[in-house]
Amino acid sequence: MKKLRYYFLILNYLQERGALSREELLNHLREFDIEISERTFYRALSDLETEYNIEIKHRTAQGGYFIIESCKNQAKVVLSCLKNLITSDILMTEHNNKYDLNDFVTLENTTNTVPINTLRKVLLAVVSNKKISFEYHNVLKGHTKNHILSPFFFKQYQDQWFVVGKDGQMLKSFSLHHMKDIQVLTEGFKENISKAKKIYEELVGVHHSEEKLQEVVLAFDRGQESHLKALPIHHSQIIENDPENESLIVKLALRPNAELKQQVLKYGSLVEVVEPKWFREELIHELEHALSFYRA
Repeated sequence: MKKLRYYFLILNYLQERGALSREELLNHLREFDIEISERTFYRALSDLETEYNIEIKHRTAQGGYFIIESCKNQAKVVLSCLKNLITSDILMTEHNNKYDLNDFVTLENTTNTVPINTLRKVLLAVVSNKKISFEYHNVLKGHTKNHILSPFFFKQYQDQWFVVGKDGQMLKSFSLHHMKDIQVLTEGFKENISKAKKIYEELVGVHHSEEKLQEVVLAFDRGQESHLKALPIHHSQIIENDPENESLIVKLALRPNAELKQQVLKYGSLVEVVEPKWFREELIHELEHALSFYRA
């Protein structure tokens, strides 16, 4: 656990600060009661590259050690997988004492489980480019259906794991939590997976959209600025902070889908859709429909 802890602390600090000297990184570890030698430090950097494919370079001109650009997404994945484990470990063992997390931590009401057997089976198919068959329970529609999927990659969203791939000619995502009787088939597939990844990078969440990539402009109450900076709606988010404008203008470059609509609606009267016009009208219709229930 100690090794995973300082791997996490080094990566997390570099992601947060960009570039740091060796002494800054070692001092950061000391703040968490981790004392390692320079030799162990260099071995940790080597292990991060060989075991996790995350390369950390040193350049004096850039301020010290930094994660190279091509490895930043990989670092985010590793940090995402480690954060709950290491955060819990730090909270339970801080100041050399053992604590019961229930005494001072209230957790989100989530599934708290990873369908690891499903994950392993689907991963085998993903890395070997094999199709899978499975039974899937659609929670929203309330029915169960059999599918054959060419699985491309995994995506996490709202504490769930999804697999993205082609079901026939349709690009779809499926929650691993609702897949059963998974079989890895002998039939392989050849697809432009990078194109599918790009499409999903242009979405909020996991629901595929046939909409083209476009700019969505939102006008927020200024009191939401810190919240939007801490929890961006999408990685493309740009905040235009014009002091003369009463509203905070937020611009997104994406494919509008159901999750984007949910994200906007949750802000209620604190946001207004400015562009595109069709999306604005769609939200007006949604709000009028909701209001009709209260007026009935």
